[in-house]
Amino acid sequence: MIPLSRNEKDLILGCCFGLTRTKQTIQVMTLLTHNEQAAAFHARIQAALAPLETICPEPCPAELAECTVRLLCATAEGVRAVARVRTADFSFHELEDPRQYPGEFEAYDTGEAAVMELLPEGTD
Repeated sequence: MIPLSRNEKDLILGCCFGLTRTKQTIQVMTLLTHNEQAAAFHARIQAALAPLETICPEPCPAELAECTVRLLCATAEGVRAVARVRTADFSFHELEDPRQYPGEFEAYDTGEAAVMELLPEGTD
C-alpha cells in the first residue's frame, strides 16, 4: 500500500478542523472511502479531537480582541513602512529613460499589500 502523501494528510487534517472547501471535502471523503490508511489517519485525528467537543465555547474577552486588532494594525503598518522604503530606494535620476525598465517602476499599492499579508488564503 502506498503511504499517504503530505498533501493528503494536510487535506484530511484540514477537513477534521473544518477548514476545507466543498471540493476539497469531497476529495477527502473519496480518499477515506478508497484508502484504508487515510481512514485510519482520519480516525486517529477524530479520536484526538473528540474530548474538545465537551468544552463549552466562551466569548473572546474584549481585552484579547483589542490586543489582537492592535497587533494586526501594527503588523500592517510595518508592511506599509517596508514597502515605502523599498519604493523610495528607486531613483529615476540615473536612468536615461525609465521605460527601459517597465517592471521596476510600476505602481505599488502598499495598503493592498498589507491586507494581502494579513488575510489567509481564500478569504476575501
